[in-house]
Amino acid sequence: MGGFNANDHEEQNDNSPLPAGEYYLQLDSGVLKDTANGQGKGFNATFDVLGDAQQNYAGRKLFVWFNLQHSNETAQKIGQAEFAALCRAVGVLAPNDTD
Repeated sequence: MGGFNANDHEEQNDNSPLPAGEYYLQLDSGVLKDTANGQGKGFNATFDVLGDAQQNYAGRKLFVWFNLQHSNETAQKIGQAEFAALCRAVGVLAPNDTD
């Protein structure tokens, strides 16, 4: 890898899961994608953590996959319920696109 030196780069931030709690998030990006097996669809979202009660996690990224169409009925039901909660939180009850 011609010229790359790991010593020239900072170590990556903590990637451990966020502990249970309440966080202020901002939706950074989202994309509708096919599932890995191509038999369903989901929404792949990236959130920026703006803060929490202790301010320990501001600046972290949160990656979430919502199963919207899935061959497993339970997985689809859970994914759709979670996505519906996101839609209500942002005040867009019937989204037409990922913007």
